[in-house]
Amino acid sequence: MAIVFLIGSDDALLEGIAQTLATAGHQPRVFLGVADAHARAQGEVPLVAVVERALAPSDAAALRCEGDGAVQVLV
Repeated sequence: MAIVFLIGSDDALLEGIAQTLATAGHQPRVFLGVADAHARAQGEVPLVAVVERALAPSDAAALRCEGDGAVQVLV
C-alpha cells in the first residue's frame, strides 16, 4: 500500500492516525518537523503527506523533493 508521511507536533494524534492507516494496510511514517520528513523523502517518497498547518511553510514549493526521477510535492 501507500507510504504516508504524518508531520505534526501532537504525538497522540499522530500515533492515532498512524495506527488507523497501518490497520488499513498503509505504511505511515511520523515526523515532528518538515525538515526531518523532507530528508527521509529523499530515499523514500511518500504518496501523500499530512502536515500540521502551523509547521507547513507558506510556500508549497519548499516541500518539493526528488525521488525515483520524478518530482513529488508533499501536500
